[in-house]
Amino acid sequence: MMNSWFGLLLGAGVIAFGAAETGNIQLFFNFHGLFIVLGGVFAATLVNSSGKELLDASRWMLDVFRPRGQEATNESLINRLVKLAQVARQHGFLGVQNEISDSDNPFLSKALEMAVVSGDAARLKATLEMKIEMERHARIEASNIFRTMAVFGPMFGLVGTIFGIVRVLQNMSSPESVGPSMALALTSALSGIVSPNLLCVPIANRIRSQALDNLTEQELILVAVIGMATNLSPALLETELRMIYAHPEALFVPGKVIEVPTQA
Repeated sequence: MMNSWFGLLLGAGVIAFGAAETGNIQLFFNFHGLFIVLGGVFAATLVNSSGKELLDASRWMLDVFRPRGQEATNESLINRLVKLAQVARQHGFLGVQNEISDSDNPFLSKALEMAVVSGDAARLKATLEMKIEMERHARIEASNIFRTMAVFGPMFGLVGTIFGIVRVLQNMSSPESVGPSMALALTSALSGIVSPNLLCVPIANRIRSQALDNLTEQELILVAVIGMATNLSPALLETELRMIYAHPEALFVPGKVIEVPTQA
């Protein structure tokens, strides 16, 4: 998203401006401290999480900086689902088969594909709910990984600072080197503070926010597809979809089940 890129660049610019105002910006390029912080955080995360969890977290992180198209808005999604419901009511699910291959929404394509081959609306609903819950859980776990990395950052910044202080103590006999050594020690702490607050925490929050947005989108698709499978009136279906869209907070309850009427 554009605001994610803008925020990241703005934050980096603020840090660079603050460093430049000291009159010696090169002093803040402490690669030794940066290596300790980033390397330590990465190593601790490897110990803390499985390879699959890290791959999923990387995928969701890329989504944070990937712009979403107009079709991703829930308003346009509702209009699209209502049109599909009208086609399905007139021609059955065979009439929406083209949408399975043409749709740019993987969950919608999968839901329609399952609806075409399944004659049991209850089983279809249970399967889609399970798929929604699994993806929601994966996104929340990815968010937790970045929150954990945010905890590791200051700790390894402190480690880098301790190394720097040890270097200061070694050079106590040379007063002219104490100042630069202490400055290098403190820049390790700076790296440990900046990296979690500029990257890890915002990314974790954005992943969680996208998980909630994605949950709303998938629940809209679930209700629509089950409505099509049970021959629900498109007008009534549109009303239900807009109610969900207007009050998405009702979805964000663990174990919450959306009841879908089975009569037209």
